[in-house]
Amino acid sequence: MKVILRLCISFCLILSVSCHNYKTEELVSVEQSIPDLIDYNFHVRPILSDKCFACHGPDKSKQEAGLRLDIREEALNELKQTPGNYAIVPGKPGKSVVFERIMSADPEMVMPPIESHLELTSREKAILAKWIDQGAEYEEHWAFQLPKKQPVPDIKYPGEAYNEIDHFVLKKLRDEGLEFSLTANKENLLRRLSFDLTGLPPTLKELDQFISGQKSYEDMVDHYLASDSYGEKMATAWLDLARYADTHGYQDDGPRRMWPWRDWVINAYNDNMPYDQFIKWQLAGDKYPNPTLEQMIATGFNRNHLINVEGGIIAEEYRVEYVLDRTNTFGKAFLGLSFECARCHDHKYDPISQKDYYSTSYFFNSVDEMGQGQRDFPEVQPPSVLLTTEEKDKVLLFLKNQTEESRKSLENIALSSAGDFKGWVNKVNLKDLFNAPLVEPVESYPFEDSKEFKSIEGIEGRAVLFDGGGGLSFPGKMDFERYDPFSYSFHIKPPEPNGTFNFFTKSTGEFGGFRGIEMQLVDNRLELRMSHRYPNNAIRVRSCDPLLPEQWAHVGVTYDGSSEAKGIRIFINGKLQEFEVLRDNLYKSIVPYLNNSNGTYGIVFGYQFNAQGFPNGALDEFKIFDVELSQFEMNLLAKNNDYKEQLMALPKENLKQNEQLKEFYLLRKSKEMETEREQLALARKAENDTLSGIPEIMVMKDIQDSVRTTYVLERGNYDSHGEQVGPGLPDALMSTSVVQPKTRMELAEWVVSKENPLTSRVVVNRLWQSLFGRGLVETSNDFGSQGSLPTHPELLDWLAIDFIESGWDVKRMIKQIVMSKTYQQSSKASPELLDKDPNNELLARGPKYRLPAEMIRDNILAASGLLVEKIGGPSVKPYQPEGLWQEKASFVGENKYVRGTGDDLYRRSLYTYWRRTIPPPSMITFDVPDRNMCTVRRQSTTTPLQPLIMLNGPEYMEAAKVLASRVAESEHENVENQITRAFRLLTSRLPKEEELETLLELYTKEKSRFEQESEEMSQLLDIGDYKLDTKEQNANIAALTVVNNIIMNFDPVYTKY
Repeated sequence: MKVILRLCISFCLILSVSCHNYKTEELVSVEQSIPDLIDYNFHVRPILSDKCFACHGPDKSKQEAGLRLDIREEALNELKQTPGNYAIVPGKPGKSVVFERIMSADPEMVMPPIESHLELTSREKAILAKWIDQGAEYEEHWAFQLPKKQPVPDIKYPGEAYNEIDHFVLKKLRDEGLEFSLTANKENLLRRLSFDLTGLPPTLKELDQFISGQKSYEDMVDHYLASDSYGEKMATAWLDLARYADTHGYQDDGPRRMWPWRDWVINAYNDNMPYDQFIKWQLAGDKYPNPTLEQMIATGFNRNHLINVEGGIIAEEYRVEYVLDRTNTFGKAFLGLSFECARCHDHKYDPISQKDYYSTSYFFNSVDEMGQGQRDFPEVQPPSVLLTTEEKDKVLLFLKNQTEESRKSLENIALSSAGDFKGWVNKVNLKDLFNAPLVEPVESYPFEDSKEFKSIEGIEGRAVLFDGGGGLSFPGKMDFERYDPFSYSFHIKPPEPNGTFNFFTKSTGEFGGFRGIEMQLVDNRLELRMSHRYPNNAIRVRSCDPLLPEQWAHVGVTYDGSSEAKGIRIFINGKLQEFEVLRDNLYKSIVPYLNNSNGTYGIVFGYQFNAQGFPNGALDEFKIFDVELSQFEMNLLAKNNDYKEQLMALPKENLKQNEQLKEFYLLRKSKEMETEREQLALARKAENDTLSGIPEIMVMKDIQDSVRTTYVLERGNYDSHGEQVGPGLPDALMSTSVVQPKTRMELAEWVVSKENPLTSRVVVNRLWQSLFGRGLVETSNDFGSQGSLPTHPELLDWLAIDFIESGWDVKRMIKQIVMSKTYQQSSKASPELLDKDPNNELLARGPKYRLPAEMIRDNILAASGLLVEKIGGPSVKPYQPEGLWQEKASFVGENKYVRGTGDDLYRRSLYTYWRRTIPPPSMITFDVPDRNMCTVRRQSTTTPLQPLIMLNGPEYMEAAKVLASRVAESEHENVENQITRAFRLLTSRLPKEEELETLLELYTKEKSRFEQESEEMSQLLDIGDYKLDTKEQNANIAALTVVNNIIMNFDPVYTKY
């Protein structure tokens, strides 16, 4: 009955409105405030996105009543629950159920519903009504339409515009009845420019040259763009976006070596690398033919995510997290879209389905990585690349050639030894040879008296039967290097095949990258793994034929020291086996050092930590040899009587052609071969020692000749596999003429193609943001439906196309913006202008905002003369509160902060060591993000902690002291000049008369106090590592220190005007 009554009321309301003008008193009251022509993108979509799309948008799982309002065809369809009714009837608001529901006074009928806590304003209702009345035309979201280079507007008095940018801005200003503000004074303008282009204040020399007219404004622009500091300033924002840190994150938060990637970014900006190349190298540098080291380092962008090195995690869960982090970062960094919102379901606001999300993740899903981070040697997590230098490359080439020469020499000796071999055969007695003692093993494990596990009858005496719950451990001396030949011989009785059985390990295990040697059965096929860091730096082979379950077999494994899979041989019962090569890229040491390097891991039989052991499997007579054994010897170890009889039956002439016997001769009897093998081992050792000393950096490398299967993950859970998907991007982003990318390189090429509507807009908007404090699109992190509309859409598109046409020239774009009148305006604003445009969206004045954390600190260091302007290198550890790491760090992570000394204390803030779980407190206080995820736009907060840090932080107090010494030396005994110079160094301008009077008064008071309080003076001047000369430790310097510290907390020091 209630439902029928509701429908009757609805029908009557529709009939009433349709018979009369739809404009109610409420709508008429706001009619003057809405545009004459309603634009879907700029007027309607924001309302629908904010108030309607959560229940009637792209996410099918959340669509109420089967109604979808983001697609016109869907919105115009007949309503499923009330046949004969339509949500929207173009041109007829009175017949549109949408209009009825938004205008309803019935709390059970009104939309948005009361429980959503959303409500349309009268103006929003009027816009929707007028839009329906005008035909309810839809448009593709503005950011998904290809940008078009708009004509530069004609303006009255064009001489007031410095370049094309000003035409766009001035036209809008005049539409609003406004004009440009005056140009900023020279001191403020140069300070603004210097910080924006270098992140540092102008020097007094630069100020004097500019103010005097010796250098023009354009001269200073070119000067700053050409400085090395430009690349450091530009890199700072990119580090936020790329989530750069010096540690892995999560609980253990171990250190990582990624600073070479940071150096690459700095150099790329300083070299003005075209932005399309800058993107392509970072997304797919490893996919170029024979990629250079620089191209490989660039791909570190996609390895900057968190990596979990904790024990007990589910490796696949975290591997998936790494893949999805790369996917999310791709969406936000290059497209300005919140892809992460489609991980668990279709995006609620943007046309990105869950299937689209996982199709995009396909491009990042085949990285040759492991979910379990390597805790014992955490600095580099595979895959990685060697950080060689030109000099090291020459050394390595020489050593490689030396090794190859020795190998060829050994090969030639073998070829020329036929006569010697035949002579040996003529003399040898096979029976004597069979009965002669074999090479002695360096280690032997007969398993005769195992007390930990069940003892069973073996091939020779007793054998050990494992239960899968533990293993037998021995100290072991088998610390073979990758250049050492070695062999194993053992009897094995495998259980029924059931996955992977680990029966021998001399390695660090998963926490150390499996460094060392391991053997396992995979469905009863024998597998050998030799690793420095698995999977990137390892050999892994697996026999083609499985061992028979519940039957004894003799297994022999030999290795020739070549660091290649082809140097391995596997024998079963004396017969050479074929195997598949799963990994073949070993180039560093395989000695399984403990993580403190004091000793090595021992041998473990029948067990491996955090993996399946060897349940119901048996071993007997495990022997280890420090030479490469021949197949002849392996047959003897296998007690292969058939083999002996076959040899005995051969005539002497046939024996002379027997390859197995010849191999035995060359390995055991030829002195010439033995001598050359020793030379080859020395050459390989020299190459290994050199390579082992070369550091590495994490990069992108996909699994060779294979791809991982990618699935839609239901609810975003790593193990809830839904539909299998291939590579692809959301259709809404693809123009009809573009084929979906299939590889990561094709993805990178699409990102910078003219058919991509987003990238160029996103880039120029962020460049604008870096200069004005906010972008033309304020939500620089979100160009989707929930993002802000561009304040100057024509200008944004003009800049985007111009940027592409310039060859993606970043320096040119920045120069174009800073040369505009728009940029050079004074930031002063009248009360009327502030009231009309409080956020400076119209750009009627210059930018004004607090400097970022890095610039605040670097400004102080530069003014004091302490700043060390060295470019690049490892991160440094400046001052921070003592004991912070001990209090906050995990018990297994780094828990002692070792503060740097000397120049390390005074490097630019860009180089400060960044620990994810305990970031530098002074920088976090000034709103630097923790860098756990891609951050495009920093928050700006004002808190009491900020002035407390600047008033009391040791680096600020030390800088105040050094600045006092600097000005005292340059201005001698004239205190007024000393304070004036300090003020100018810190603010780039002269103090006003009242400011100087106040500071002189403070100086006099403090000097008098310090003359009475010598101990307090000494404590003040002792702050920091920088020590003053004895003659400088006086009341004058102390008083100037206090004055400088007060100036440092003055608004013009940390605010850009």
